[in-house]
Amino acid sequence: MYMSKFEKGDHLRLTAKIVKVWESGLLTLHLRGYEHPVSIHEKYLDDVEIVRRPKEPKARNRRKPLYDKPT
Repeated sequence: MYMSKFEKGDHLRLTAKIVKVWESGLLTLHLRGYEHPVSIHEKYLDDVEIVRRPKEPKARNRRKPLYDKPT
């Protein structure tokens, strides 16, 4: 028998990517492992922590090609 590490009534935190924000307050989320997005109203989200990923730095010190690009 499989013994889960979760019990009824436990709280857990999920990571999701917001796909669309609707004018009615709905959020369409993409959860990792699910093929289709899930829509939920923002009033049902209690402890929301917005994580902004840092932008990738631009490539630096690239060598120029040995030839000129034709225009």
